[in-house]
Amino acid sequence: IFILNKSVGINNFQKIVVLWGINSVSVINIQMKNIFLILTLSYSLFSYCQQSTITVEQDPFFETLLNAKMKQNEKEDLKDKYKVQVFYGENQECRAFLSQFKRDFKEVESTIVYTNPLFKVWAGNFETRLEGEKLLKELKTNFPTALLIKPSK
Repeated sequence: IFILNKSVGINNFQKIVVLWGINSVSVINIQMKNIFLILTLSYSLFSYCQQSTITVEQDPFFETLLNAKMKQNEKEDLKDKYKVQVFYGENQECRAFLSQFKRDFKEVESTIVYTNPLFKVWAGNFETRLEGEKLLKELKTNFPTALLIKPSK
């Protein structure tokens, strides 16, 4: 390690580099990266992003349907009812199955329910498990994959 004086014409930065024994090219590269980083950060402080307003136009009938559905959901307390799931699959398969099921079992209330990723056909709406098991036993002969469920909201 040696010290250079100002008379040689070397600035302070180069003196430090020589004192530490570091390659001056790598220090200059680091210094340039720092300058680039500072310029990039300062540019981002003064730049502005786009601002916009989104307006959604909605049919008033939609609001009426939504309120009707909410009232219907309040009336139906699914937690307290038992149902028999007789089929599950894609939308078209379930629709075809439901129409056939309604022809075969006219006295049994049935519906299609969507639970991601499949559609399900539910039959019955029973207060007690015993009533649900009675229908399940009746349906198991034709639909071996049927099962008794107590859906939650």
